[in-house]
Amino acid sequence: MEEFWSDPRNVWGVVGGTVGVLGVTWGVLSFHWNRRESRLEALSKVLQPMIRAAQQLHRANDLRRQCEILKRSFPETGAKEAHARIESMIEDYGKAISEGEDQFRLAQAENESRIFRFRDKIARLVYTAKSSLSEFGQHVNAGKFNEADLQFAKFGDDYAAVKRAGRGLRLAAPFEGVRKYLNRKPSTPKPGKFELSEKEMQGVMGLLHRRATTQAGNTFAVHPPQKLLDRPNVAKSDEVIDELEKSVFVVVYQGGTNKMLSLPELVVFLFLHIDLQM
Repeated sequence: MEEFWSDPRNVWGVVGGTVGVLGVTWGVLSFHWNRRESRLEALSKVLQPMIRAAQQLHRANDLRRQCEILKRSFPETGAKEAHARIESMIEDYGKAISEGEDQFRLAQAENESRIFRFRDKIARLVYTAKSSLSEFGQHVNAGKFNEADLQFAKFGDDYAAVKRAGRGLRLAAPFEGVRKYLNRKPSTPKPGKFELSEKEMQGVMGLLHRRATTQAGNTFAVHPPQKLLDRPNVAKSDEVIDELEKSVFVVVYQGGTNKMLSLPELVVFLFLHIDLQM
């Protein structure tokens, strides 16, 4: 063995063979990596207009829902700001629907022109996500707000399935999982049963800020949950907190702002609102 390594020709032969093997290995890996990146680029061309369409349709659904809420909250013709806001929302709704339809047609065209580059599994997942998006748009056009919300969530799940299938192995970041594990943030203690989180408190303060500024001269409406409408005596019972603990109330301003509040959030909002008026 010592005689073998003492000959420089043998050493250079081993080095050359090793470099050749590494070169072939690198070429094979580069080929597969580039092919995978090409497929991901083609997939992104399909998913981008789908996401834009979903965003526009989701915005259109929210605008139409706000219009209906404002109409129920301020039916009087004297609420000029509310009715002006309704007209503006109707115009924005039409633009959002039109943009959503254009982006959906673009997604269909991109998918049909690039479908041959996808594996069967990804092709099926893309078709499922496209079908969910189409049904979501149908519910938005029909004014079925709750069904549209559920279908939007389903589209999100279908889209997440496409992302999981398209990601594959991350060769560029092999230690990504280790870094995430080492950089985990310490868990924060859960708030009490009726204690508001920082995000919930910011939402309440945002409503109060509008009440003290842009909505100072206007009225607002509070829509109770259906349970309270069906059983008004619940508000006078001793079990009112337990009965309405998981219910949702809707606060609506004439300017179009509306926010869904839980019972604790509503209590804090009304308490601070009374204090603001004093």
